Amino acid sequence: MAADGAKKVHCADWLAPPRDEIPDEIVRCLSGLNRRNECIRRDPKGLYAKAQTGAIPNFTGIDSAYEPPQSPDIRLTTVDSDAEMLADRLIAELRRREILA
Repeated sequence: MAADGAKKVHCADWLAPPRDEIPDEIVRCLSGLNRRNECIRRDPKGLYAKAQTGAIPNFTGIDSAYEPPQSPDIRLTTVDSDAEMLADRLIAELRRREILA
């Protein structure tokens, strides 16, 4: 929990930190965009291509392991939904848990 008592939200996808680095008080959500080919296709900066050539070491999903949350608090499927709908679902869940007013 943050110093001010606020909970933090971690939305994980390919850039998720290792499980043991995510504190328990964080609300864990898992995005459904965990298909590597789709992440590569959507990469506007070409970071995956650079990582595949070795120009970016320790890149999650290329040469560094990806560990999705074992039991996420919410799942968001980005491949089949638009950003506004996903944001609405996340906000509704945070309100349901009384994290957001």
